[in-house]
Amino acid sequence: VGRRLTLIGRGRGSGAVRDDVGDAPPDSGQERRIDDLLGARDGGVEGSNGLRLQRAQGHRRIVGAACEDARVPRPDVVLLDLDGTITDSIPGIFRCLRLALPVIGMEGIDDDELRTWLGPPLRWTLLERYGKSEDELDRFVVAYRAEYFGGGEYEFDVFPGMAELIRDVAASDTRLVLATAKPIESAERVLTRAGLIDCFDFVSGTELDLMRQDKPSVIAHGVEGAGLDIATVDAVMVGDRKEDVAGGRHHGFRTAGVRWGYADPGELEEADATYLVADAAELRAVLGF
Repeated sequence: VGRRLTLIGRGRGSGAVRDDVGDAPPDSGQERRIDDLLGARDGGVEGSNGLRLQRAQGHRRIVGAACEDARVPRPDVVLLDLDGTITDSIPGIFRCLRLALPVIGMEGIDDDELRTWLGPPLRWTLLERYGKSEDELDRFVVAYRAEYFGGGEYEFDVFPGMAELIRDVAASDTRLVLATAKPIESAERVLTRAGLIDCFDFVSGTELDLMRQDKPSVIAHGVEGAGLDIATVDAVMVGDRKEDVAGGRHHGFRTAGVRWGYADPGELEEADATYLVADAAELRAVLGF
């Protein structure tokens, strides 16, 4: 049974971050690393910046500000989702979706329903959820891409603190991989516009023919593209939707669910993300940066 780690952010009270070690057995390396990180059973450890790691009532907790020197183990590779994790891309995506939806007779969808499109593969959304045909899928994709690749992909903002964290990871020995359901070419253009493309060791995403849309495949492609062995690598998958968490868990990776993205209420808790983080500073803490 996994154990839980709660990150209490600056003045956030109960639990901006919850860490579930997942299905790791009690004697696993992951468990030992957390034991080493926590130090003595009752005392814990404290970095010079005031981040304190301690046990309380059987749970592991991190209390205090984000850390540079607290002994949080850094993974071999950090995998980041794009939309809803690095970038707030809803304005451009929604505008382009609304322009394309009439092509398949779905112009009446409201914003709340459109938010559920952000994360799952588009093929699954249209074919499985809405029962559309392959021909309708193809026509929608052509219409959507005409708008999105024509400028909508650049309608985004980088979430606060993420650019700085990305640059710090890139400057370390930890590999950095993008793992997105967005087409690779589009993701690379977005990262270039954001000034972050050179920070990534590899960009993994879907192909223009909508192949490799499922997250486990995107993650595997990214890890292998970065020159790492997916069977032995210590990795953290970071994303805002249940698909990101499920993809990371599929490979036995730790997962960090970010609360600033597009998940429904309770979605990341139900997905059983290893960590839940409320801002980039808390993400920095659980990644060891």
